[in-house]
Amino acid sequence: PDALAVQFEGRAFSYARMVRRSARAASRLYHDLGVRAGDRVAYLGFNHVDQLTLLFALARLRAMLVPLNFRLAAPEWEAVLSDCGATRLVHDPSWTDAARSTAGGCRARCTTPPGPSPCSRGFHGRCRALPHRDPPTRWPIACRA
Repeated sequence: PDALAVQFEGRAFSYARMVRRSARAASRLYHDLGVRAGDRVAYLGFNHVDQLTLLFALARLRAMLVPLNFRLAAPEWEAVLSDCGATRLVHDPSWTDAARSTAGGCRARCTTPPGPSPCSRGFHGRCRALPHRDPPTRWPIACRA
């Protein structure tokens, strides 16, 4: 459990730490955002260790991650979201405007979920929709359909 699982931007994440992070994220996804088995949750942002946290959290819930290529145009994201039936969109803060306009073009819309957001502090504040973060957890804000 203490073996190195992921190293990202100079930070080391053990297998045990990744399990704890994904368990917390899965709890938030389930209880606060209503993600259930079979749901698809899209991610828009740059590669980050928290994308792995989100992937493992969704796997715990038997839901699926739909990574969106940040090099695509908004109409292409809308097509992917509509085609796959994504119910949520988690995004990097630098993609807030794009995520909101994309979500508005299909059945998803961006809102702030109640309480802390689904993924643990490891997002380094990079995955949030609003300029503030939850002080105790620093979890990202997500978009809700």
